[in-house]
Amino acid sequence: SPTNTPIKMAAEEPKVDEQLNIPDKMEEQADKVDDKVEVTESQVEAADETSDNKDDETPETNVGDQPATADEGATDKTKEEPAAPSFPRTLIEFGYKFNDNGQLRQVESDEPFVFKVKDSDQQYNQAHYEALGEVITEHIYQLLEFDAKLTRTDIPVDVKSDEAHSFIFESQDARTADKLMVLIHGTGVVRAGQWARRLIINDCLDSGTQLPFIKRSVEVQHTNKYACISKPSLHTEQLWCHSPQHQ
Repeated sequence: SPTNTPIKMAAEEPKVDEQLNIPDKMEEQADKVDDKVEVTESQVEAADETSDNKDDETPETNVGDQPATADEGATDKTKEEPAAPSFPRTLIEFGYKFNDNGQLRQVESDEPFVFKVKDSDQQYNQAHYEALGEVITEHIYQLLEFDAKLTRTDIPVDVKSDEAHSFIFESQDARTADKLMVLIHGTGVVRAGQWARRLIINDCLDSGTQLPFIKRSVEVQHTNKYACISKPSLHTEQLWCHSPQHQ
């Protein structure tokens, strides 16, 4: 009825007000959420600062920085520093000799030099070759003294204890001869009396040493022979300064 309509509308008005107030309530809830978010963000920032401080205080440790155990250390040392191989000190002990033609041959089989002593071990084979070369150097020294009749002389003649010094090979009349011939080897592993170690080992003494030149010089009356070892320029200067002809 008409009289009841205002009453119903009046009863429904609070609900409309409540609906109108929903945004205000949402804003209040949003403010509360913002407050919580602000708290959460501040906690995260504090946690980050704490984590940074811990990183500063605690040194970084990588797997590679971990100290090795005794067994690991021993294994690494063995791998890094293998024991140096031991080699003979004479040609016969190496199983080689020079035949009448000056060729290096194996004592048992009379075969030429063989570089590969151990399969798949290039380092050992190279070390074996170099050790044999040192023994051959001493053998050449003996040939210079006993075959070519040269005298081994230390230089400088009046060397002091703190000075660099070496030696040469000279003929007996080197200090008085009118003619002087000086033989100087090249750089590298070769020493007095040698031209090339490779030729000595793989070919013969005549092609790899200075012996033929020394013997020929005697035939043509060039009686002074010098063979300098290592640092030829320095030793040549010392020879010149101490030679009788220069003085």
